[in-house]
Amino acid sequence: SNPSQFKSFFREKINILHIDCDVSFLIYPYGFSFNKDLEKEIKNWTKKLKKKTIIKKVWFLEPYSYTNIKKNINSNLKFLKIIKEIDKHGIDILLVPSLKHYWEKIIVNYYNNKKIVGYLLSPPSGLDLFNSLKDFNNSVRKKKLIFEMGKFSVKSDTKYLHEINTDFKMLKKEFFIIRYIFEKIKIRINILINFFFLPVYLRSYDNKTNNFYDKINFNFFKIDKIICFHPLLFKLLKKSFPNKKIYLNKLKTEKYSKILKVKKKWIFLCNDNYFKSLNAFYQVLLNLKKINKIDKIYIKRHPTWQSKKLDKNFFIKLNEIKVKYKILNKTKNIIYEKYFGIISEPSTAYIEGLLHNKNIKIIGISKNIQTTSGAIFELYKKIKEICWDPDIKVLKRHLSNKILQKSFSDITRKYIDL
Repeated sequence: SNPSQFKSFFREKINILHIDCDVSFLIYPYGFSFNKDLEKEIKNWTKKLKKKTIIKKVWFLEPYSYTNIKKNINSNLKFLKIIKEIDKHGIDILLVPSLKHYWEKIIVNYYNNKKIVGYLLSPPSGLDLFNSLKDFNNSVRKKKLIFEMGKFSVKSDTKYLHEINTDFKMLKKEFFIIRYIFEKIKIRINILINFFFLPVYLRSYDNKTNNFYDKINFNFFKIDKIICFHPLLFKLLKKSFPNKKIYLNKLKTEKYSKILKVKKKWIFLCNDNYFKSLNAFYQVLLNLKKINKIDKIYIKRHPTWQSKKLDKNFFIKLNEIKVKYKILNKTKNIIYEKYFGIISEPSTAYIEGLLHNKNIKIIGISKNIQTTSGAIFELYKKIKEICWDPDIKVLKRHLSNKILQKSFSDITRKYIDL
């Protein structure tokens, strides 16, 4: 359901999985609507994998909609066609993410006689709702939303971009009440199609459509085994699903990995143009220059989150700092082995970077109150390999030490053979 993220995490594992398994993909076009380059990137990637016989089949779903009946019906017709093709193809094991979409729940119910394994690549997006990790933990424990520190609302650079990023359209003031009623009717019809008629037709009906775990996008029910790739996620899963089998997986296969000699090249992962975040980034660059720990900075925008383009002032500032820079294609995945370090706001890139390059340096920026909730920030602060203080003395100490993978002695070290 997030092909860009999946591609980045599994880029090595996929290349060897086909030795023991026939691998096929079912892909939801997340982020494709407003990023045709991303669509092209993912489709080219799957074509190459098929050509090399690394994967056997790939199916692309059509985007569904709760406000467009025709679009939603067409999406479900395509889904039914794919289900029939999967049945002909035959499967033994399903690897599925957290069950966010209705079609994911249908698949899990439909193939309930198969071996189903869940995977968690990053903290659940429901953490974006909470201003504190305490509120999130209390919510999970009591199975209801608790916002003692208030509810966090993510913001985009503009109203138009926010509609794209959140898939939520603001109704125009003209004929507001009539339009509102009409929109509500369409939503109700599409909910009936997605959560009743389609599951009943496929004999995979599940009446739990308003589950607490659906609200926080952390639904692994009807899945007995879950794998993750960092101790932080392992602990989160154990706390949230104490009765399930949770496995911590290396994912990266050392004997297939290339060891690259990296110079002092850094990558900056930029979500938007929030001025406090950019100011913090400039300060980090200045301090890295002062201690001679940077030769070049590579800049990459988020592959799916839409934001304004970086303006000329950004590049003027880089020239003032006198650091070489290059803008990367935002749809391409990062090869973390090529970089000395990461500069980023709280992001899955922390986990992903350490997974692919255990010695990569990480400098965290915590200033963005537009896109980073308090709970997300508090969670990522638990990763000891991240430096949150750009002070020169702290940076020197942080960058001079070899960063080793965190010991797993405090948790059960288990692996699952994919």
